[in-house]
Amino acid sequence: MTKVYIALGTNMNRVASLSHAVRRLGEAIKDAKYSRVYLSQPRNNARGPEFFNAVMSGDTGLQLMELRDFTKTVEAEMGRQNWISPAGETFSLRCLDLDILTYGDTVSQNPELPRSDLIKYPFVIRPVLELSPDFIMPGRGAYLRDLVSLEGMEILDTVPELDLAALAGPASGRIGDFPGDGGVPCRARL
Repeated sequence: MTKVYIALGTNMNRVASLSHAVRRLGEAIKDAKYSRVYLSQPRNNARGPEFFNAVMSGDTGLQLMELRDFTKTVEAEMGRQNWISPAGETFSLRCLDLDILTYGDTVSQNPELPRSDLIKYPFVIRPVLELSPDFIMPGRGAYLRDLVSLEGMEILDTVPELDLAALAGPASGRIGDFPGDGGVPCRARL
């Protein structure tokens, strides 16, 4: 078994998307732990609603490329697409975005591991540190907390009424349970 950290993000039908993700990832990742869910704005001048972001960790028996293929399948099941307006503007609309942050101690270029998001984005850094305050960055042999600026991390808003562990359970995942998330899965809107 290999310890993995996976980032989850969505800004369309967020509760349904996260519910689908944690249930499906639970098929491949054992002893899963989940961070709180954080709010973030789309990046790089993209337009769109706020994201729900979280990180999960656990152990997998899948090889790296099998896990990558599995996460891409789970994204596709929710209808992942890159949305671009007729005028060529990028919209940051994601039903589901799953990124493998680490796969054991693996360091590689393709796929990028550890993923650079680990030292770039507060909505990735804070959940990882929440799960593992003594997280050691693969390939660097240093604590993540020593590699990043923790300034401003406390201003990230959370979604306190949303518990990923509860979504992963058998009685969860009802679409439309969260205000503003609508009543149909992303895939149905494509």
